[in-house]
Amino acid sequence: RLQRLVGALAAAGLRARVYGSHGWQALTGQTYLRPGSDLDLWVGVVDEREADLAAHALSQAGEGTPRLDGELVFPDGAAVSWREWQRFRAGQIASVLLKDLHGVRLRHQRPPEHQASHPQPQPSQPLAQAWPA
Repeated sequence: RLQRLVGALAAAGLRARVYGSHGWQALTGQTYLRPGSDLDLWVGVVDEREADLAAHALSQAGEGTPRLDGELVFPDGAAVSWREWQRFRAGQIASVLLKDLHGVRLRHQRPPEHQASHPQPQPSQPLAQAWPA
């Protein structure tokens, strides 16, 4: 399962990095894992297209042990849960929580009546440039 995930991310030009309890245990050799520990993955993405590809690859890895969790991180440092990103892009939720070193903020879907008057995000733009605060 994890090898398939690594392959799917690599095919999209992406790479996952481990953090959280698995990362700390690998770095220190001390015991951080417990039954039920999830696998936290940090995936750097340059734009919404890559974020969509990463979220799709993570969701396709399926359920199992350990549970996959983690963040998609944009070049401006904004990070979002990959599950929340996937729901946001599918229109299942209207806002997504972005976290960075300066705090947290919500990004909202634009209502359809405003989309014509506001330029749509371009696939090559980082999220913060695509949707200014």
